[in-house]
Amino acid sequence: MWRHLFLVPIYLLACTLPLALPIGANLEYEYALLAAYATLLFVPLAGVIMPRAILPMTATGEFQPRVAFDVLWLLLAVPVIGMIPGVALFVHGACPCSKTGYAFWMGVIWLPSAVLAHALLAAVVRSRLKGASRKFILLLLGVLHLSCASSVVVTLWIHPQKRIVDLFAGFLHGPVYDDWIGFDLGMMLARLTHLALGLGLFLLASITRRTRVTMVASVLVLATAFGLDLAAQRFQSVKNGKKELDELMFSSLPGDGFTLRYRPTRHRGRENDQTKDDATAAETTEAIDPTLDSAEVPIYVQRLHRDAQFHVQELRKQLWSLNFTENSQTTLRTLPHVDIYVYPSDEKKKLWFGSGSTDVTDVYTPTVHITGDAWPHPTLRHELVHALTSDLAFHGLGFHPNMAFTEGLAVALAPTSATLSLDDGAASLFESGRIPDVDTLFSPLFWRVSGGRAYTAAGSFIKFLIDKKGIDGVLTLYSGEAWQKAFKQDRDALVKEWKSEILAHYDKEKHHLYTESLFRNPGLFAEDCPHSKADLARPRGDSAFVRIRQPIGWDPKSDYLEWLITLDPKNKDSRLRLWRREIRRVADDRTLAEGRLITWRDTVHSARVEPPATIEDIELALLEADIAKLLGENDASL
Repeated sequence: MWRHLFLVPIYLLACTLPLALPIGANLEYEYALLAAYATLLFVPLAGVIMPRAILPMTATGEFQPRVAFDVLWLLLAVPVIGMIPGVALFVHGACPCSKTGYAFWMGVIWLPSAVLAHALLAAVVRSRLKGASRKFILLLLGVLHLSCASSVVVTLWIHPQKRIVDLFAGFLHGPVYDDWIGFDLGMMLARLTHLALGLGLFLLASITRRTRVTMVASVLVLATAFGLDLAAQRFQSVKNGKKELDELMFSSLPGDGFTLRYRPTRHRGRENDQTKDDATAAETTEAIDPTLDSAEVPIYVQRLHRDAQFHVQELRKQLWSLNFTENSQTTLRTLPHVDIYVYPSDEKKKLWFGSGSTDVTDVYTPTVHITGDAWPHPTLRHELVHALTSDLAFHGLGFHPNMAFTEGLAVALAPTSATLSLDDGAASLFESGRIPDVDTLFSPLFWRVSGGRAYTAAGSFIKFLIDKKGIDGVLTLYSGEAWQKAFKQDRDALVKEWKSEILAHYDKEKHHLYTESLFRNPGLFAEDCPHSKADLARPRGDSAFVRIRQPIGWDPKSDYLEWLITLDPKNKDSRLRLWRREIRRVADDRTLAEGRLITWRDTVHSARVEPPATIEDIELALLEADIAKLLGENDASL
């Protein structure tokens, strides 16, 4: 019993430390993932430092655990103790995130890792009683953790998919910019596999000559894990590899320098398997003839194919015409062939590939992964820049580790028809303090800044370098060379020149309201409860895993806006949306509508600021004018 009590502070420490990090401050997916990693690290280490007097052994020093009690402790007591830090924050109102979402991610991510951590703990304790030194055990644990981490990194690097369900890494859902996290039965079966496997390994590590029942139980649990894994592998959401994607997106249109791959909505009169279970879809793809007549190619695919051809040719003019020197011989730069995968929806892309609302390029393959529901496509050219420059980037790495260069180059070479120019956007960010300094961009903290802010500033800077210094210097920098070699100037001098130019031409009075709204979101790491916002806004009919992450009886149409207001009472956007809904109800009700509309007009008038400080202040003024019009007060309305 003393051994278990010794572990209680370890559990609490592992589940409290993530709260100290910005990424773990919200009791959501990231918190559960960090708590799982801390538990996998600290619990086995506890076995190294645990006093010998409380180790499970006989009087003669033989390993002799109380297996039945240990299993009950592991499956009943440990989850309760691990949830204490989060529950305490909810009770005190310190965290406004979804409580059901917290419980879901702790069960899916943290619990299997906690069970695996105890399997390692049992192995550590057993090794100590067998005579292994603490230094040797620490070395083995270090090698094990490093090997598992390396395996995950290699898998994510060599395969297009940017999500993985792994025994040690847990469930990695994809790019950090995705606030909604897709989840399906395949992923759940995979995590149940890991839970059963961890429990089976724990039982194996607890086997002694006197506990043959434990051996039988371990075999049964491991057999269950094997069966669960077979069931999970029928789902595309747990598979990695280009071959898997090619079989799923079995139709293709070749182009000059690229191939566009997609999954048709209909084929020879048969309904697409997208509407069926992914497991069934995976079984039936091989039976379908992959050849398609041009008349059967969806119109959105034809448009994307045409646009991809245009963008590839355009980028060739900018990139292919540049030469590079190697061994004193000048050679024409070549660009790689790119596969473009077009997914039917963000939901499918999230499950099959790993990114939902975020379009992504895998530079190793190289492949581009986009959703085909928009035309002209907003990110196709941006992603093609990543893919086509992958052979030029940072000594063959495929991208520049300084993400300001990687994303800035793509933004600079992929102009959009935005209302605001890159330079005005970047100037507004510096003027408002939303990017306090450029060093934030040129560091790993790039990911802590919201995509809209970081991409705009980086794109403006790289565009400045291209316009003033030439693209050859930019690509020299992108290839991994130093600033002096690329531009004959250091970074600080170039940044100073760039900031001076964009701030000199920035019209704050003209752009302030628009940029305040455009760049308001601080990003996933600084925003309150981003995943809860995404989960609680989705229709309950989306899937069972959406309903599980929502409170019982939750109705997004009536409950979501009120929850947003409790999350941030100063958020005028949420209040405005809620008020519009309520005012519409009042206006539609002919009974006693006038008095209630007068009350609403006074409420709206008191909420807005004059002169306007935000876009919502203008919208509130318009709403007040609309109410006056409904009341017949034409002069007040004007």
